[in-house]
Amino acid sequence: MATFKGIALPHHLKEDGSIRLKILIYHNKQKKYIDTGLVANIKDLTKSYEIKSETFKDAIFDIIRPYRDKCNANPRKVAEMSCSQLVQWLTAPNEIASLDFIEFAVLHIDKLKKDGRKMTARDYQTAINCLMRFIGSGSLPVSEITVKFLQKFSEFIITNPAN
Repeated sequence: MATFKGIALPHHLKEDGSIRLKILIYHNKQKKYIDTGLVANIKDLTKSYEIKSETFKDAIFDIIRPYRDKCNANPRKVAEMSCSQLVQWLTAPNEIASLDFIEFAVLHIDKLKKDGRKMTARDYQTAINCLMRFIGSGSLPVSEITVKFLQKFSEFIITNPAN
């Protein structure tokens, strides 16, 4: 099974005393690194470059936890992977980002109708129809739904009421 550890590599130390923190993944007698995006200062490390700052330890733990959870949920799959494959699998974009909101909504509306909740289904269908008019399409990846998107949609509803 893979092991994970937050580390700082001495050869990555910059002249200003900053250093990028990595996650060391050791799996099947191989090791790979994942960049955390975190930048520490030399003061946050011990003389042997171990992370001593509790803030950075907590941040690293928060990054590692989902990796461990994913590995623990799929032990057989992980056992068959090389270290490189494991890193690729762990860092792949989240599958939820590829979900289509309109498709999900239509399925949910159909379920509401089957459950006899016709008025709720009608209200949801009206909202989805308005959303499709706004985007000019019958497809909307959830990754495109942002605060800015919702603000623009809200403005669209006010300026373009349904007939």
